[in-house]
Amino acid sequence: MNLENDFSNLPEDGIDRRIRVMELSPIFGNLPRELLIELAEVGEICHYPRGELIFQQGDSAEGFYLVSSGLVKIYQADPDGDGRVLHLCGPGTIFGAAAVLSDEGYPATAEAERTSVALFLPNKGIKDLMVKYPDLALALFEVVAQKLIGFKELLKNYPKNLARRVAQYLRGLPIDPDESTISIPIKLGTLANHLGMAPENLSRVLTKLKENKALIPRGKNREFMVDMKRLNLIADGKERL
Repeated sequence: MNLENDFSNLPEDGIDRRIRVMELSPIFGNLPRELLIELAEVGEICHYPRGELIFQQGDSAEGFYLVSSGLVKIYQADPDGDGRVLHLCGPGTIFGAAAVLSDEGYPATAEAERTSVALFLPNKGIKDLMVKYPDLALALFEVVAQKLIGFKELLKNYPKNLARRVAQYLRGLPIDPDESTISIPIKLGTLANHLGMAPENLSRVLTKLKENKALIPRGKNREFMVDMKRLNLIADGKERL
């Protein structure tokens, strides 16, 4: 999904554009229009080139973000300077809400994995709106709860077998029904980090998936024809590489 496709007749920023971003979001789309208008009045459309830091771990939480287009990675750095990718946020996804609700600093760093556009909604006025519109508070708490539940399930069900881990990720990607192709949307180094494995192990798994004919490389970088039947067998642990 690329929400930017719906903005061809709208200005770079402004009330109409901000409202449209929220209307196309599964989180805000069902909220009262009068609330969206009030949120739009305090919001701001922000553009981030690839690699730009949106905020860093420990920064004071100034507000939260709703991704309009692109891809934002959320990661935590360790003392050695390495980081673990916690979430990959695409269009329609909110990030930064947990820190806003808890009045603490951002617990992780947000970086534009690709050139991205996001609606920034500052703390100023948001809490007053949550009192005025309880649906807003419920929507934000639901976002945070879903992420916590998803992270818990990820840890609980994380397969030790690396091939299964990769296959489960791949089968969750959007597939082109006409050409049976998938495209990995992030750099392989970022994907390895997200899946909790060394980059060389990811490369070995992808090589085995190609040898197994579950994946067939296409001309474009990180694009593959996929045999979904084989990929599902590997993802479900019914076939080992």
